[in-house]
Amino acid sequence: MRKIFLAWFIAMVSIGAVVPQIAFAQLTVSDSSYQWVQSSARINYYFNTSEIRFFVDDTGRIDRNILLVKTVKSFDWLQIQDVVEKRKWKGLDSTGYENLAGVVEDLIIDVQHQTVFVKTYTELDTDWNTLESSSPNRLCDLTKLSIKSFDHIFYGEIIKYAALHQAELQDRSTLYAAELYTK
Repeated sequence: MRKIFLAWFIAMVSIGAVVPQIAFAQLTVSDSSYQWVQSSARINYYFNTSEIRFFVDDTGRIDRNILLVKTVKSFDWLQIQDVVEKRKWKGLDSTGYENLAGVVEDLIIDVQHQTVFVKTYTELDTDWNTLESSSPNRLCDLTKLSIKSFDHIFYGEIIKYAALHQAELQDRSTLYAAELYTK
């Protein structure tokens, strides 16, 4: 029995499961601009409360059913390792990824149709420098997600926040619309 435990322990140490990992630098997220919503075992979820607004079309019309919001997901060391390993497996450049700390996503949330469109996805280092940015143009249907999924809960909290801060979002959207016409 002792030999089996020793073999198990050596195997776990070799893959890094037992020995604590060396400290990694984390993404510092401002409490004054971002609201924490939840944490999974590997990711912390935040959204930007100082920039969230309604959609404004080219004519300056504000659509209160569509939210524009920037989100941040900060990673733990295991998630970082997972991203780095996937990049290596795909043959992608991993330069700078030793400092990967999380991602920023620009979302378009259609409250009426219960969809979330991921417009941009940007991987960040600990100093908020861009490592890589893409436009995945991914559409997520909230009605098809489990109500217990982290994404469903996260998006739901953003929608609740917007519902409770309608006047603030309206003011911010109106200012944005006014800026469109002064340029």
